Amino acid sequence: MRVFVSPLLTAALAFAAFGCDDDSSSKTPLGGQDAAPGMDAAPGAGGNQGQGGMGGAPGQGGEPGQGGEGGEPGQGGQGGMGGEPGQGGMGGEPGQGGMGGAPAVDAGVDPDVGVDPDIGVTPDAEPPLPDMEPPPPAVDAGMMCMEGDDCGALRRCVEGVCRIDMRPQVFRMAAATVTQPEQAAPSLQVALSAAAATNQLNLLIEPGGYDAEAQQRFYVGNGRSENEAYTYIHTLPIQNFDGVWREGERPDGTEGILWTKEGQTDFLLNVPAGRVTLEDGTEVSCSTRFTATVNITIWPDTDDNGGTILRADVDGYTRQDDVEQVEVRFNGQTIRFADLLMNDVLVDADGDGDPSEYRFALALEALPIVFVDNPPAGDGSNREANPPDANPAECDNLD
Repeated sequence: MRVFVSPLLTAALAFAAFGCDDDSSSKTPLGGQDAAPGMDAAPGAGGNQGQGGMGGAPGQGGEPGQGGEGGEPGQGGQGGMGGEPGQGGMGGEPGQGGMGGAPAVDAGVDPDVGVDPDIGVTPDAEPPLPDMEPPPPAVDAGMMCMEGDDCGALRRCVEGVCRIDMRPQVFRMAAATVTQPEQAAPSLQVALSAAAATNQLNLLIEPGGYDAEAQQRFYVGNGRSENEAYTYIHTLPIQNFDGVWREGERPDGTEGILWTKEGQTDFLLNVPAGRVTLEDGTEVSCSTRFTATVNITIWPDTDDNGGTILRADVDGYTRQDDVEQVEVRFNGQTIRFADLLMNDVLVDADGDGDPSEYRFALALEALPIVFVDNPPAGDGSNREANPPDANPAECDNLD
C-alpha cells in the first residue's frame, strides 16, 4: 500500500480551531420639635393649608386662611382654618404643627409622631442595580409580505414576513486572519491561506431557514469543488448553528446587522490526516476528529464591485487533549498539531480551574460561489453535524 500526503494538507489543521445613594431622600423635613399646646411652634418647613400649628388652646386659634404659613413666635403656628376664638381655630391635631417657615436643623422624624399620609414621606431608596451591558437589540421582523414581494436588500419574504435572508447564496472562505494562539498564528495563517487558495480546504458557509423563535440557521462545513462548482463533503460534519440577527457594533468596529449564536458551542471537527492508495489503486482520504469550542459572529459586507460577501469572527479555544490527537503523516514522518502550539501558553478557558486549553481567534472573508448541492432538507437530514466515521480500515495503518 502506497501512502502519500500533500504538504498543503497540513493547512487543514488550522480549520480545527475554526470549525471551525444618599439617605436624605428618606427624610421629609417636618420642622423643629412640636410645641406644647399654646406654645409657639418653631418655624417649620411649610405645609398645606389646614395643617397649621398646634391648634392653640381655646381662644388662641390661628388666623383664618393662613394655615401652614408658619407665623412669628406666639401665633401658635397660625394654624389651620382658624376658627372663632374659643374654638381652638380648628387647628391641626397635636403633632402636626410647625409646618411653616424655614426648616430647622435636621431633627429627623420623631418616631412618636404620626405621619399624615398626604405628606408623602419617601421610603429609603433601593440601592442601584449594577451596570450590565445589554446585548445588541434583535432586528425586528419586517413588514408583511407575499411570496415574490421585494423586501429590500438582503431580505426576502419568509412565511409572510420580510426577514434578513441571503438564501440561496452560499459562500466559501477565501481569506483568513489568525490572531490566536499567538505564537503559532503565523504558521497557521500561512497554512490556512495556502489551503484555501489551492482548493484543498473549502470551508462553506450556507444560510438556512428560520425556526419558530425567529432564529436563522447557518451551515458550516467542508466542501469539494469540480469545474468551479461546489458541493459538501457529506461524510464530514456539516455544523448547524442557530442564531439571531441583531443591530449593533460588529467585531471589525463597523455598525450594522450581525448574526450571533448565543454562547459558546462545541464543534466537531474532521481534519485531513493523509491519503492512502488501496490495492485496487483507489485513493481515499483519512481524517482525524476532535472538538473545538467557539463563539461565532457572521455579518454581510460589500466587495469593491458592490457584491455581497460574508465576514465571520470566530473566538474560542481548543483543548490540549484534543489537539494532541491530531497527527498528519508526511513522507514517513508524523507531524503533530500539538508541536505547532508547543510555544503557546495553556490557559483556563473553560473555567474549570485547569489551564489546559489554547486560545484561538480567527477572522475570515467568504465569497459567493456556484453551489450545486441539494438545498437543506426541512428536517436537516442532508446537513449532518455528526456523521459516522467514514475512515476506511486502511487508515488505521496510515504511516
